[in-house]
Amino acid sequence: MKSISWIRRLIHGTKNHTWAFIVTIFATYSVGWALVEPIIAIIPSLSPIFTGWSRFLALLGISILISTIKISQPVKLRFHLQNNVIEIVFDDLFVQQGIKVIPVSTYMHEIEIIPSSLQAIVMNRIVKSDEGTKGYEKYKAILNEALTSKPHTVGIRLPERGTEKRYPVGTTALIEFGEEEYLLFAVTKTELKGHIPSNNCSLSELWGALEAMWISAKSESRGKDINIPLLGGGIIGISVPPSRLLEVNLLAILNVVTQVNKITTGTIRIVLHPSYFEHIDLTAYKSVWNH
Repeated sequence: MKSISWIRRLIHGTKNHTWAFIVTIFATYSVGWALVEPIIAIIPSLSPIFTGWSRFLALLGISILISTIKISQPVKLRFHLQNNVIEIVFDDLFVQQGIKVIPVSTYMHEIEIIPSSLQAIVMNRIVKSDEGTKGYEKYKAILNEALTSKPHTVGIRLPERGTEKRYPVGTTALIEFGEEEYLLFAVTKTELKGHIPSNNCSLSELWGALEAMWISAKSESRGKDINIPLLGGGIIGISVPPSRLLEVNLLAILNVVTQVNKITTGTIRIVLHPSYFEHIDLTAYKSVWNH
């Protein structure tokens, strides 16, 4: 996954904060001019260098440089929420250190899922670690062990699939593979290829799932970092702007923090896919959360 370039950050920062960009240039230029005057008065030999166009262009260039640095759209925001360290970053979820939270359907044993889902990525990593059908058997065994004793119901939703286990929204299952740990949690109706409904999850269902997941994460984290994607978009399919989904995710963390105080001694990291960069400006969250 390509990182977000500084040029891209500058373009969107300037577009979203044009007035601030112009004001910063003028303010920096004014301060620079005010500083140069007394320096020349103290050191007259500098006067030929910092006069006329040379002074104007030098100050203007420095002002534009400082303004572009200041206005470029950030790719990371880090702050404290009571005793918890929260980080929001545009990056790849699967390169982060710590536990990775993976949204799945309430039919947590689904195998024939759409390839773009995060669950499919995790499943394929395990499946490809062995030959033939052994990889699928390994995945099923790991998931079965993680879901042992978890409450569920059994029923038929599609005749051709027979009876299936369905878990309550918010059910979690911590699976380990090599040095990686994934916390699967039930949130959608299904991720079955060809059967994704338009109402795969409601906002109220997402909130309940997040609340249950964070309570579970407190006991599962064991001091490790917890990494979550932007929950609510993609296959979950909630028709809310990404910036609002981020607020829901942050409020869900705040909601649990007020109940249990500290979720983990590690970092709670919301990992945003770079495709959200045009839709989420972390500058807007600094004044609200970074205090």
